[in-house]
Amino acid sequence: MLAKGSWKDVKSLVGKIAETENSYMYTKDAQLPSHTRFALNGLSQLGSKTHFPPTFINELIAEGHGALADQIMATKCDDYFLNDRHNALLFREFGFGHKEPMIHGVLTDRYSVFDDKEVVNILESSDYLMGAGQIWYDVTPDQFHARFISSEKLYIGGDTSPLSMCVFVDNSMVGKSMLKIRFGLYRWACTNGVISDFKEFCILRERHVGTEKDWTRIVAESLIDVKRYEQMLLDKVKDMSITKSAIYDMTEEDAERYIRDKLTTSKKKAREIIECYNTVYGAFSKWDLCNAITEVAHNVETLDTRLLFEQRAMKVA
Repeated sequence: MLAKGSWKDVKSLVGKIAETENSYMYTKDAQLPSHTRFALNGLSQLGSKTHFPPTFINELIAEGHGALADQIMATKCDDYFLNDRHNALLFREFGFGHKEPMIHGVLTDRYSVFDDKEVVNILESSDYLMGAGQIWYDVTPDQFHARFISSEKLYIGGDTSPLSMCVFVDNSMVGKSMLKIRFGLYRWACTNGVISDFKEFCILRERHVGTEKDWTRIVAESLIDVKRYEQMLLDKVKDMSITKSAIYDMTEEDAERYIRDKLTTSKKKAREIIECYNTVYGAFSKWDLCNAITEVAHNVETLDTRLLFEQRAMKVA
């Protein structure tokens, strides 16, 4: 879950995680660690690389067949090295939050590691980000997510809550995400965050491959036009606030189906969004529906799902 804190808090947490990192190359001649040493994402990535279904392995483990699960995993790894002609896999192991170190990532030997401590060094070189009015974050060995909220308040007609520009930063040390910096908005009354998932508002998207880059310069240049993006976003929200939502003329059944399909979510969550749209917001505009989606996003199961809701909200509305 997202926590509100200072940049010092973010930096400290990143440092604590980094202190427990012990990555190494797993080769065809080595013994594969037991399934008990794999975190959820690590097992999923191992399955993806070596072609076994992680859900099946998890079912075996849940039914008490851990030895069989280990045997299948080891066999598929042997096949991977034999058939795909790879020499090694990079196992990203972290002890943070566990009684014993766990493998959180399984990457190819061609993957260029870009750790969160490097991201921290880059971000703190930005006066704009370090001057944020609030910082919300969720940092684990799997994923770095931080949102920097400007202290400057923006207003649109018909919405009593002030808005602020918000910069969303994501990275993953285990291959779940490339380094991304995106613009969006923060609604102060309900702490709703909306990521503008339109191409022009994704100011940085860099894969963890290739040659060394001057990241400090790249980020600094990305944030030069903040005021222009701020006005573009405000204009977009103003237009959304006077435009009928996608579900305005739909039956409740059709609206539920629409939201469920567009957000890849359950009937229960779709109904929560419709209820929030009808009772908390105005039940009229695209901005009403956008806020209903981002408010329900507070209570979803995972950060990945929350970010999906927040980045699709504008388009779905």
